[in-house]
Amino acid sequence: MDLQWNKNACSYLHRNIREVQNQEQIQEVRLPDGMPDIGRIICSWGQAVIRSKEWRSDGMTVSGGVNAWVLYAPEDGSEPRNMEVWLPFQTKWNFPESKREGTIRTSCLLRSVDARTLSARKMMVRATVGILGEALEPEEAMIYAPEDVPDGVQLLTKTYPAVIPKEAGEKIFLIDEEVDLQGEMPRRLLAWDLQPEITEQGVLGGKAVFRGNGRLHLVYWGEDEKIHSTCQEIPFAQYVDLDREYDKEATMSVMMALSSLEPELEEGHIHVKSGMVAQYVIYDRSILEVAEDAYSPLQEVVPNVEELNLPMLLDRRSETMEIQQEIEEAMPGVIDCVFYPDQPTQYREGDSVILELPGTVQVLYTDGDGKLQSKMEKCAAQLEMNAGEGCSLLVNLESCGSMGQVMSGNGVRVQGEVKVEVLTAAQQGIPMVAGLTVGEEMKLDPERPSLIIRRLEDKTLWELAKSCGSTVDAIRKANQLSDEPVAGQMLLIPVC
Repeated sequence: MDLQWNKNACSYLHRNIREVQNQEQIQEVRLPDGMPDIGRIICSWGQAVIRSKEWRSDGMTVSGGVNAWVLYAPEDGSEPRNMEVWLPFQTKWNFPESKREGTIRTSCLLRSVDARTLSARKMMVRATVGILGEALEPEEAMIYAPEDVPDGVQLLTKTYPAVIPKEAGEKIFLIDEEVDLQGEMPRRLLAWDLQPEITEQGVLGGKAVFRGNGRLHLVYWGEDEKIHSTCQEIPFAQYVDLDREYDKEATMSVMMALSSLEPELEEGHIHVKSGMVAQYVIYDRSILEVAEDAYSPLQEVVPNVEELNLPMLLDRRSETMEIQQEIEEAMPGVIDCVFYPDQPTQYREGDSVILELPGTVQVLYTDGDGKLQSKMEKCAAQLEMNAGEGCSLLVNLESCGSMGQVMSGNGVRVQGEVKVEVLTAAQQGIPMVAGLTVGEEMKLDPERPSLIIRRLEDKTLWELAKSCGSTVDAIRKANQLSDEPVAGQMLLIPVC
């Protein structure tokens, strides 16, 4: 006799892909009429933005570009000029054909930007970006629940608390703020970028709420006819209406991206407009109750065991990685210092995972003769974390703080910190009885004992009861047990 059980659907998000692609974009640019000839390239900056995301049946694409600004010294000796360049990119990820449309999350980091002179009227600008693409597709897993189980059939039922990705989406919003530089007014903006940072996030019933700051970095030509740089924080707070209500233990992960950035000089202040995209995943706690095994001491029982596979979140936290780099070059007048981080990488050593954050430090300074110079140095931060076998770490860059510098010997030591979000995840397989085949009652051996005395070795009560033709309840009652016995304990085993 085959017994089929009730089926309950457990919805979750399946991660089709999570992969970084690196791209290099190169463009030749001719100076507009009216701009002086190029004497030499001084420095370059950039801002990566995302313009569109598209889900396809066999993959996904992300399009955007880099706004680059190149500072050069004119050949005629006049004040430095800047050239703005747009370098577009499009990236595609392939994955197995999907059943339905899902959600794309992406993070685009500018790894480096530089330029070189081709002629007095032409330059070549190069930008490299690291683009993290993540595809999340809605799925359902069937959980089988026992119903009308025949008398005498024993079930090994276990309960698993599981934190599962349930919902994903995005909130597009605009920052529109006036930034006051405390009485100082730039004559001309040379470069700018904005790095969003989430400082608080949470799920309140049917809403996801988050707040943070956009760290606005400006490089400008001042009224004193010198180049300056400054960083200002622009606060923001947003909420999202979710598809359903969640309990108080639900949590969320937010990945930020920029879609535009437009600062404008106005009388007495700088007017900043920036498009932002907050890409979120909601994780909810579920209690999974499954029957992992079945038998009967009186009948032949063949369980149909399947494996329940669900992506589970084990831990979520923020970590700080220290950036420090020695630059062996005299820099008496440091004007600006930025760090261009790459996407984090990782490798395993035993039960530990080593996180590495490579990047490039760029310094704009004046040398001993008062001449503008720039210097770029590769550097990397490292962090060791515990992660058991079968666990994986999903690492997202949260923020990159301002870089500071101190004189060190004959050079400069540049230092700062980067915050990363670390999600510890596991694809946990749980054995689950999806049906039973129950045979006729077995003929019992009249000479078999009704009581067995056995020393417990490496078996559980369930394994012991199943092998001896008893039940867990009968063994517990006979030995006055409330839990699993200790190894080596002598047990009385009533035989059914």
